[in-house]
Amino acid sequence: MTQHYELLMIFPVNLEEKQREEALKKIFDSITQNQGQVQEPEVWGNQKFAYEIKHQTNGFYVLVEFDQEPDQLKKMDADMRLMPELLRYLITKKKVKTEADIAKEKMIQEKIVAKKNEVAKQEEIAMEKEVKAKEEVIKKKEEATKRAKADMGKISLDDLDEKLDEILKEEV
Repeated sequence: MTQHYELLMIFPVNLEEKQREEALKKIFDSITQNQGQVQEPEVWGNQKFAYEIKHQTNGFYVLVEFDQEPDQLKKMDADMRLMPELLRYLITKKKVKTEADIAKEKMIQEKIVAKKNEVAKQEEIAMEKEVKAKEEVIKKKEEATKRAKADMGKISLDDLDEKLDEILKEEV
């Protein structure tokens, strides 16, 4: 029973394109000779490494998916270990998604988007309430300041009467 695999290969950047193509052809031929099927490779191109690999800081990445018998994979792995053109490679088993899996992922993504929209709305409402509260506080402060200024300029009638009485009591 064939399994579905994914192969990520890293070639040195200084490797010529012709040599890289020959190495890829050799790998693809190895897969097809063992009753495997190769899908179109996905070329990621030149990428920077997180750390140096064999004194290199960049590599040329190629990703390909293929179907092959599990027992043939060991032979292919051994052949690839001996290829000097490859810096690194990784073969992983990949689960083929069914229609139900795709529908489930889509439903989950829709729920995530809906939840994000709901949270954004609630944040927006909270921000509006906060802005209104701050505006109200500012209005109250302004009104209090106006009242204080107005009160400073006014003199009560009682105070005025007392002052008048003092003046009249004084001798001239």
